[in-house]
Amino acid sequence: MRRLSASQAAAALTTLVGLVLLAAPGVAGLSDTIGRAIGATVIAAGLWGTAVVPAYFTAIVFMFLAVALAIAPARVVFSGFHSTAVWLVFGGIVLGVAVQKTGLGARAVRAMLRGFPLSYRGIVWAVVLTGLALSLFIPSASGRVVLLMPVVVALADRLGFGPGRPGRTGLM
Repeated sequence: MRRLSASQAAAALTTLVGLVLLAAPGVAGLSDTIGRAIGATVIAAGLWGTAVVPAYFTAIVFMFLAVALAIAPARVVFSGFHSTAVWLVFGGIVLGVAVQKTGLGARAVRAMLRGFPLSYRGIVWAVVLTGLALSLFIPSASGRVVLLMPVVVALADRLGFGPGRPGRTGLM
């Protein structure tokens, strides 16, 4: 029989406590809605804190419990997804992954190195001007940063600025 790690045991304990609060909130002297809300929060906090399951899965479980147990209306639970900023950042993340996977970042680095002087100042200007040009297409600053980071990482690698080097940190 396999032993549980400390984080798995903590996750199991917090999930058990949360399930008790979900099933019988009166045990703790709480009203039904408050007990269910605390139970779902305890489960989510335990799973997030111990990281025994991926964070996105914990978020989905928490939102499901909130809607399924009528802790809050669905429009309240999912209200964060109505914000345009969320979708701009999400779009930037998708574009950033696409730039990295397709090799567009490496091609952009080659273009930057051809078009700007090979001094550190020239490379910094290349990054700044690329970010400025992207502002015409991606209005969210966070989205631009997410999109530009794989390109800057590839640029730093190409120039020999390994992790932890001041030049890499400056470009980032």
